[in-house]
Formats: sequence, C-alpha cells, structure tokens
Amino acid sequence: MTVAIDTPGIDAIASGSRARDCLEEVSRRAELLMRPYVPVSEGILRSSALDTSDFAAGMLSWSTPYVDRHYYVPMAHTDPAGMATDHWDEAMMAERGDELTEYAAEVYGKDL
Repeated sequence: MTVAIDTPGIDAIASGSRARDCLEEVSRRAELLMRPYVPVSEGILRSSALDTSDFAAGMLSWSTPYVDRHYYVPMAHTDPAGMATDHWDEAMMAERGDELTEYAAEVYGKDL
C-alpha cells in the first residue's frame, strides 16, 4: 500500500536538491503523524513504512503480506491509543492535515 505526498506548487517554491530535501522532510513528518493510525496488532505493519518508503520521492509505503486487508477491509482495529483505523492516511489528514500543511510551510519557508 503506497501513499504519495501531494505537494502542489513545489516547483514554484524550491527546485533541485532543495525541493528534494524539503519533500523528504515533509514525507518523514507525514509518516510520523500517520503512525498512530496504522494498526499495531500486526506489529510489523506499523514499522514497515520506515523500511519501504522512499521519503525523498514523497512515497510512503507499508509492505506486509496483510497490508491490503488492514487498509481496504473495514474491521475493528485495536491499539492502546484507540487511533488505528483502515485508510490511515485519510484519517490522519482529516484530523491533523492542517498541522502537516503548517509544517510543510515552515520547511519550504513559504505559504502553501
């Protein structure tokens, strides 16, 4: 399961290695913010993003044999914080998307 970090207008804000560095930083923050929403009952699923994502390209990936089931099939996910859910990228953006946008603006040094 892969999520692409969509950052419209990046080329107008930064270019070359600066744009890539900024995208990597924002992608890492997005994964960090998403982590509590990823089901933990299958422990390796939550941490697989750290190994399989291409942060510099803005691609977050979770790679386990059961990721599709946890993402696409609604089920009762349980975790200590009570935040785990299917479609964890959408849940994080609904609840913390403004926080991620503000962080991206800080990293890029511009209003987004």
